[in-house]
This record gives sequence, C-alpha cells and structure tokens, in this order.
Amino acid sequence: MTITKASNTLTYKSAQSVNETFNTIAQKYSLTAAQNAQGALSYSVNSQKNSSGTAVSYFSVSGTTLTTAANTPVGTYKVVVRAAAGRQ
Repeated sequence: MTITKASNTLTYKSAQSVNETFNTIAQKYSLTAAQNAQGALSYSVNSQKNSSGTAVSYFSVSGTTLTTAANTPVGTYKVVVRAAAGRQ
C-alpha cells in the first residue's frame, strides 16, 4: 500500500467574526465550512486568547459549530479554529 499526500489544498474562509452580548447561558454560532477537502473534515480550537494575548478556555468547536461558554467575560477574543481533512 502507498499513502500519498492529497493534491488539492484545503481552503478556509480567512476570518469570520461573531459579535455577542454577555449571556449567562452558552451561545452557539455556525462557522463557514472549509472547502476543497478530500476525505472527512474535522475541526478543533487551535488557540484562544483575550485581547491581552492571555490564553483562555471559553470556546469549543464541534463540527462547524463554535460555542462560547456561559458567563464568558465581556471583551474581545481571538479564536483560531483548525480544519483538517483526511480519510478517517
């Protein structure tokens, strides 16, 4: 058996923004799916930081759904979601 790298490049919308107000319950947002994948797609939170650059843990992803935890403090956050494709 020979395993080779896929010839197509996975593309992902460069930046997606979500604006929300403080909430005492978790909030869910739909992300635009990566495209040009060969095989099954999986998503993971690669990093999440507040505006000071400090790591936080308020965000999670399942498929193309981004969830913010209940009672996430007011502020600006940068969340990097990684998309990966492959036969699983």
